[in-house]
Amino acid sequence: MLEDCGPLQCVQLEFLEKLLALVPLPKFHLTHYYGVFAPASPHRKNLPERPQSKSENNDEKSAANTEAPQKSKLSRNGKGKRRMGWAALLKRKFEIDVLRCSRCSGRMKLVAVVMTADAIRETLLGIGVSPRPSPIAPAKLLGLFGFDEFGDFAPEQTEGHDSFADW
Repeated sequence: MLEDCGPLQCVQLEFLEKLLALVPLPKFHLTHYYGVFAPASPHRKNLPERPQSKSENNDEKSAANTEAPQKSKLSRNGKGKRRMGWAALLKRKFEIDVLRCSRCSGRMKLVAVVMTADAIRETLLGIGVSPRPSPIAPAKLLGLFGFDEFGDFAPEQTEGHDSFADW
């Protein structure tokens, strides 16, 4: 059992123990629904349809000119598609369209998913990008704040100037 430690008095492991106590266990649901909103409620089918977001309304307006509006891919009756793609999830949550081309504003489509290191290297070389990461430049402001290369405070003293004034 941890004893209560004041500010700046915790040992690193004690601090991590206290921090980890706040993290929920894997697959532990923090939101529980009951009543009509419960997953197994017989009255769920009587719930009204979910209102559409602004981006869905704009999509329907543009689609209304070309074709009849389609039913949502996620349906409550379980007949539709249950999982959304990563691009649709980003669009739904952050209201950004990652599949919109930044040059022509057209729709991009996923051509391939590259997973292995050899395939990644071949793909990068094919589009003219080096497969090696850029070199990391060393820090330039090492002595600017009065710390030496080991992280110890070592202010430089100049003649006739006391950097630590006695107040």
